[in-house]
Amino acid sequence: MRVIVAHSGETVELECDADTRVETVATALAAATGVDVADQLVVFAGRRLESSETLGAHELPTAAEPPPPPPVDDDAATTPHPKPSHVFMYMKSLLRPEATAPPVPPMVAVAVEASPPPPPPPPPATTAAAADHPLDASPSPLARALPDYERDFRAHAQRASSFARAMRRRFEHCERLILETHAMALAVDAVAENVDAHFSYIARRQVRSIHWFPYDRVGVVNVIP
Repeated sequence: MRVIVAHSGETVELECDADTRVETVATALAAATGVDVADQLVVFAGRRLESSETLGAHELPTAAEPPPPPPVDDDAATTPHPKPSHVFMYMKSLLRPEATAPPVPPMVAVAVEASPPPPPPPPPATTAAAADHPLDASPSPLARALPDYERDFRAHAQRASSFARAMRRRFEHCERLILETHAMALAVDAVAENVDAHFSYIARRQVRSIHWFPYDRVGVVNVIP
């Protein structure tokens, strides 16, 4: 079962079944995220998961789905999809009005690997057997320069490969940040829907509690002197 950590956007994968108790899930989340069990608020489909319940009481873990990737184009954004249900873990201390935003994790610096310097050109060889390259023993100076060009090309190719590996790691890091931001947006939307549902419930209760009749007696006035 996947649990979205609301304040960081991280996704925690848990091995559990329908008989797993919620308190066991909370303990596993505390070990994975560092958030104390007492500070956790685990929510699924707008309902809080109580520690005394089992996951099967909420049709979990089969009812939970992994967070979908964000849309990549306008067509994907406008295509209707069935709304998935996710399990969210909120920090109670961050939901208070006076709470401050959690610290932003530091950016991961990806350095370019230093490629070894190109080897120095070999000394002039007198015989073909002593040469490092077949052309090093060539009588033509132009032919003897070709191995140096090849060594320089190999050094530049190694340097370019180092840059390519660093760019690939940075791209993967950016992809992870995008997915975490999308997961946090899902958590915010879930909270907003929950608040709207509670306010609608309160408004309906308030309307039903008002009983007013236009012919209710409001007072008696004696108009006969």
